Amino acid sequence: MRIAVLGLGRMGHSVAERLSGRHDLVVWNRSPEKAKDLVGPRVRSADSAPEAVEDAEVVITSLADDEAVHDLLFGQADVGSRLPTPSVFVDASTISPSMSDRIEEALPRYVALPILGAPQAVRSGNAIYLAGGRAELVDGLAPVFDALGGSVKRYERPAHALVGKLAVNLLLLSGVVTLAESITIGRAGGLHDRQLRDLLGETPMLAPGLSNRFDSVFAGSGETWWPPPLAAKDARLAVDVAASNGTMLRLGPVIRAAYESAVEMGLGDEDMVSVARIYR
Repeated sequence: MRIAVLGLGRMGHSVAERLSGRHDLVVWNRSPEKAKDLVGPRVRSADSAPEAVEDAEVVITSLADDEAVHDLLFGQADVGSRLPTPSVFVDASTISPSMSDRIEEALPRYVALPILGAPQAVRSGNAIYLAGGRAELVDGLAPVFDALGGSVKRYERPAHALVGKLAVNLLLLSGVVTLAESITIGRAGGLHDRQLRDLLGETPMLAPGLSNRFDSVFAGSGETWWPPPLAAKDARLAVDVAASNGTMLRLGPVIRAAYESAVEMGLGDEDMVSVARIYR
């Protein structure tokens, strides 16, 4: 299968890594140097986004936000009008459901594919893919899913896949902040970190996904794959989804503000676990 991957940030690069060697791949990124290590016998780097999609059967994008996706599809690059007629456009970005609706209106062969898991989970074939779109389009992506590994959860509409992604993201974002506050309470009351690790690390209240970040939250740093600006963006999108239905979240805005505070402290290039440092 001929696949184009546009956007080689941490997640997009991992997707391209997983697909390389299994399909014919064309990759593109605004910063071309991010594509160099991917180029090989079945992988080439395109000079522009329109060039990358010329002969693609599947076009996969992994970008930062609504604005980046909009600019690529409908801005100067105008990739949306340059897609080959039979190709399927697959967006793995975490964007708003309303942006997803706009894409669906403009591109009838569109599947939303937000990813649950870190880039390492993608590379190891253990990520979860939320596939939202018409059944025949999702069925046609079977060779892509076979190469990616992991598991696929299907939704009838692209926007519903994004809602699921935001719901899960808010659960993790709030968990990291809550763990940071629990550690802060313990330290403030005189418990040593060794005591806190023994206590909090063994409690059944610590979810598996949060357990994977346990040591990083204690340290307030870790391998960067989800920086605070994107964490704050995802929390904001989650709050907006609830508000669109007339429901105001109580915790969501607080979680968003915590990650915004991390950005204001100059931690925007670090991982989201750096939010723990706002309590020091």
